[in-house]
Amino acid sequence: MRPALKIGELLPNPLHTISGEEAATHKKIEEKINFKAPLLAQLDKLSSAELVTLLSRPHHPVDERTKYSVKLASDDTEEKLLKSSLLTENVPYLGLAAQLCLLVGFCASDSFVDFIASFVVCYILGGIGGMCGMGEYLLHRFMFNPQNYLSKSDEVSGGDRFKKLLSAGDNHCIHHIFMQDSDHITTPYKFYLRLIPAIMAVLYFMLPLKAVALLGGGLFTGSLVSDALHYSFHFGPSLNHEWWRYMKASHMKHHFLDNTRDFGITNTLADRCMGTQSDDHKRSVELQRMQRGDLLWNVKSLATSGPAGSTTTKAALKKP
Repeated sequence: MRPALKIGELLPNPLHTISGEEAATHKKIEEKINFKAPLLAQLDKLSSAELVTLLSRPHHPVDERTKYSVKLASDDTEEKLLKSSLLTENVPYLGLAAQLCLLVGFCASDSFVDFIASFVVCYILGGIGGMCGMGEYLLHRFMFNPQNYLSKSDEVSGGDRFKKLLSAGDNHCIHHIFMQDSDHITTPYKFYLRLIPAIMAVLYFMLPLKAVALLGGGLFTGSLVSDALHYSFHFGPSLNHEWWRYMKASHMKHHFLDNTRDFGITNTLADRCMGTQSDDHKRSVELQRMQRGDLLWNVKSLATSGPAGSTTTKAALKKP
């Protein structure tokens, strides 16, 4: 039997065999970082290359023996500000913003028929479709995944960049380090309350008010749809639906296999168009289990150590 995982230890990875070079870098990180102490104050010890490596593989956020959870800041107030909640923050605040946009769009329409037509075109197709079709991809790839644009230099400090991302309302980098941490999986609502109104302000000079308002409402709603689906991949119940299983498996490849690919949450269209969709792994037994909704990152079900740093389970080796 595998010993209990320690806080900050790499999660067992059924899809990736860690290389010797990567294992050496992770060992350096473990020597520099004490995961039982507030994390943010220690990031200056890491080079940019080491920070990219830290972001590349999921780590365990809880010490299984002591039940101590990872802490980011030494100050409790700051620690609370770094957390986010889908149900108690994003849904009420972004939902209210979407309803206000709908109200403005309705009042600015010439008739009820005009509102319905604008609702379909601007709110559903333009707003929700735009956010789920391309918006989530652009945000996920170019803003929420700093390993894609951070300098992979041993001379450059990675701590400052990480802290700047957090101050901008981007906690997705924490999610990549601790994907089991439910307090840092949802994009903070304040991020969307800054971004979407800015987009609407630009569109106001090009489109009528009703179109701008309905597009904005659709973007708010689309962000909720994307975040809710993302949350369900990690913490929600398994859904017996082929599309959900396929997208969950795609997202697990993003975490466990290659976090520079598979950025789509609701669909893979943008990944296909931009050439960032990973190879099909339908023959992988582990991925088939993911598609069925099995929680491969649930460490209680992982007991057998595999070769070269990878870990599998006896259940994972059985044919589905």
